Amino acid sequence: MAKRKARKTATTKETKPALTDQDVYRIFGVGTGNQALRKFISGQRKINGRFYHAIDAIFDELKGKSKGKNPKLDAAAKENEGVPGESPGCN
Repeated sequence: MAKRKARKTATTKETKPALTDQDVYRIFGVGTGNQALRKFISGQRKINGRFYHAIDAIFDELKGKSKGKNPKLDAAAKENEGVPGESPGCN
């Protein structure tokens, strides 16, 4: 999802570049010797990205077919814009 390539902080609303796999490994303390965990993290990030792309495409299609404003659809689309839950320390 293109919107996830850059993140906005909750307090300053400034745009930050997206974290790389290497950034995530460093944040969570995953060493170079733990290849299984590195592959798991990298794979999960790819899966999550595909889900967000698919959800965005669904929202775009539904918004195109919607007649007028649809508050529930707008709320669901807004919910999908950010990373859910508490930050694990990636900010």
